Amino acid sequence: VQAGSGSVQGLPTLAMTESRPPGSPGGSASVSDAVLRAAFDRSPSGMTVSAIDGRWLWVNDAYLRMLDYGRDELLGATHREVTHPDDLSADRAFVAAALAGDGDSLEREKRYIRKDGSLLWARVLEQLIRDEHGSPVYFVSHVQDVSERHQAEDLLRDSERTLRSVIDNTPAMICVKGRDHRY
Repeated sequence: VQAGSGSVQGLPTLAMTESRPPGSPGGSASVSDAVLRAAFDRSPSGMTVSAIDGRWLWVNDAYLRMLDYGRDELLGATHREVTHPDDLSADRAFVAAALAGDGDSLEREKRYIRKDGSLLWARVLEQLIRDEHGSPVYFVSHVQDVSERHQAEDLLRDSERTLRSVIDNTPAMICVKGRDHRY
């Protein structure tokens, strides 16, 4: 907040006192609920809030766009339905460890299966949120699409394999110079 002189007199703050997802039953709506809901909905990264049993309670538009599903298709479903089968065991291990108190967050890359059956590589930060008594309340996931990076890495590996094959199978001598024109 600025005074008439233009100097900063104080900064507005938001108190985060509730241990439930904003807007969920059990409390009155507040300014902080509205701000958190807007941040969730407008995030450029995919975000989800899940019950302890894995059912999605909230999914934002970015997450829906990544997987090409409608909100009503995912709400009430679980991440297991869109996670690549080879990545499910790591998900189960994290949930079991988090619920047992062995760490409340995990960051990793995993594969999702889009509605059309294609793969989406994503960087995922999964967090278990606990109430003021330490009891698990819900999971929050932040998801970023890293498919383009994986495609670029695959192309680079293919290119390097092709170059190595050409060099290894060419009967002539091949010299490689660096950008500084030195061998």
